[in-house]
Amino acid sequence: DRNQPLGAPYLADPDSSDDLHVGDFYPPHSTLPDLRDFYTSLQSTRGTRTALIDRLLTGDYRHGLTLYQLAMADTLILQTHPTSQKWSAYALTPSHSSAPPIPRFHPSTFLKALQRALPPDIKAHYNLDRPPGLPLLLLRVMLLDTPYATTPTLAGAKVVYVAFPDASPHIFLSAGSSQPSTTTTTTKENTARDLRRTLIACLPTALSRPRARYTLASTNLSARSLEAMIALRGGGRTGTAQGGWGGYALSGKRAGDTPLEAVAPVLREVVGAANKNACGEARKLVERERDGKGDGESGGQRGNGETTASGRRSAVWGRTECPTRDGGCED
Repeated sequence: DRNQPLGAPYLADPDSSDDLHVGDFYPPHSTLPDLRDFYTSLQSTRGTRTALIDRLLTGDYRHGLTLYQLAMADTLILQTHPTSQKWSAYALTPSHSSAPPIPRFHPSTFLKALQRALPPDIKAHYNLDRPPGLPLLLLRVMLLDTPYATTPTLAGAKVVYVAFPDASPHIFLSAGSSQPSTTTTTTKENTARDLRRTLIACLPTALSRPRARYTLASTNLSARSLEAMIALRGGGRTGTAQGGWGGYALSGKRAGDTPLEAVAPVLREVVGAANKNACGEARKLVERERDGKGDGESGGQRGNGETTASGRRSAVWGRTECPTRDGGCED
């Protein structure tokens, strides 16, 4: 409702006479709730998309649609059809080592810088949106090559999506169109590709600032969904800090592996074998002392009633398990 004044439909004045819209094929509604109820009821009836679009353009929005409404419609289509666009990843590289690896991004400042970087003969419309469930900011740019045409038209417009993932030195751009087949279409497609190249060339300039310049390079990575691009080039996938946890992500790990374990999984077998050897040596030592002293109690007593160290070890080890980490042998 907060954006409703930016794209308000045509509503009839309730105080005016009804003769004003008698001949309308799509008579307007008087209030916005009535219009919403009407479109809600259309969901339960059978109809064609052509009839719905005709009603929108000649009835409820007879004065025309704004570029903001077209941007909202395109964004909604992209959310409901996540594989409708082909995305390409581009890497942002600082020109100097003193610059931060990820540029500072402020939407309003970036859009002003991008508008200054674009050539003056290209007219652009920008729309920012944050798709639900995705850690990125989506920018829709509509480029017009002939802004000074006498007849307003969107036939030569090119729409490019630019996605800025959170905490990542990469950006995602929607790919260009397929190869054309006719001469007329070839000219239009070449113009659209030129507009896209111009936008790509202006992006690093808009993201740069004094003493922090960046360059944009292709990574030869393409995907049909933004989820796949985020998984491969999103935030948290660019550093080497997670390399220490790679041992716990290997296939064939045993149950009970935990990052808090003192012994690494790759050393568990080595340590286990060493524990078994130590346990065997301890058992031999206990048996040797028992055989040499005879009775554990008499062998551990001196004449004055004191207990020797070997007697104490024999008495303790004879009742408990071996003092090893593995703890797998008992007397």
